[in-house]
Amino acid sequence: MNKLENAIVIFGLENGQYTINNIKQVYRKLASINHPDKGGNTETMQLINTAFAELCKYFETNQTLDINQDNNETANNFDFSFLDTLKTLHGVIIEVCGYWVWLSGNTYPHRETISNLGFKFSGAKKSWYWSPTINITNYKRGSKSMKQIRKDYGSKIIETELQPVIN
Repeated sequence: MNKLENAIVIFGLENGQYTINNIKQVYRKLASINHPDKGGNTETMQLINTAFAELCKYFETNQTLDINQDNNETANNFDFSFLDTLKTLHGVIIEVCGYWVWLSGNTYPHRETISNLGFKFSGAKKSWYWSPTINITNYKRGSKSMKQIRKDYGSKIIETELQPVIN
């Protein structure tokens, strides 16, 4: 899936025709629900902002966006609350690269929890990964190193909750 298709999924757009004004309305609605100042979390808001930027880039050269999808998976079907759960896992490094969430660090003790949250394991990168479209597509574009992924899509390390050490 390309970046525009990911943005469509994150915004939960159904089949139909959209203008930039429609996209702005959806963005405002998602932002009001997911903004950290209004009880949402930073990571979800970052995904929404990335999707909005991609849609705005599309509208620089197009007047309308026509969507005719057979697959009705949308961002409304995704539960982003897993990000709060991840913050409590001791020793796990959470990194957002574009639309993808990567987990590294001491993930082995938490592998069942991470797997139950919908993450897949990349043996080559020794990391767990998740994207909003992870179960929609089965197309593999090849492999990139984490260094290349960070360079291409940017990277943001998410702060986790400090847990007290039990002696």
